[in-house]
Amino acid sequence: MKISRAAEFWRRWKKYIITAIVVVLAVTVIKNMWDNRRERIVIEQAKRFERITANPAVSDEGRILELLDFAKTARYGYRDIAYFDIVTIHMENNRMDDAAKTLETIVDTTNDRAFRNLAILKLALMKEYTDTKEGMEKSVQRLSRIRSSHPFSHAAKASLALLYIKQSELDKADNVLDRLLSSEDAPASLKQQAQTLKNHVKSMRAVLQP
Repeated sequence: MKISRAAEFWRRWKKYIITAIVVVLAVTVIKNMWDNRRERIVIEQAKRFERITANPAVSDEGRILELLDFAKTARYGYRDIAYFDIVTIHMENNRMDDAAKTLETIVDTTNDRAFRNLAILKLALMKEYTDTKEGMEKSVQRLSRIRSSHPFSHAAKASLALLYIKQSELDKADNVLDRLLSSEDAPASLKQQAQTLKNHVKSMRAVLQP
């Protein structure tokens, strides 16, 4: 009786079962092909990036041109890494305006939240950038939008507090610092920095009081 029921079940549903098996196998094969292709591209890009950055015969200007060309087709994070390397070269040559423009490019075009937040942090910590009204306003807005669940969120709070202090917005600075200090997963080093800034805000208030 059980055998006849099994046979009837198979006769009735075999087309659907076979189709489901074929679909699962096809998806598995396609995924493996995609993973292998992705791994091959990553390795190729890593080798090309290393050739560009490790060549001592190329000048800084030449390296920037090669990195810009590499970034046009780079994928899986290497595009943004190339831009960050360009930022480093500009900073080493004291070309802060060019460094800021490159960081702005990362902020405006990257699809990776971690890279975007890192670029925002670098801009916020660049004195030449936040000394301008536009740079200060952009940095405050961008840092304020980095949520606690986002990459570099704790560093963003510390940087935002620094900018508020720079603007003499002491209440806003205190509010951000309190949130950082109350965060359970914030690194101890950042909490220590936050406490130092809290003490600095307190001393500023004492000086400003009539």
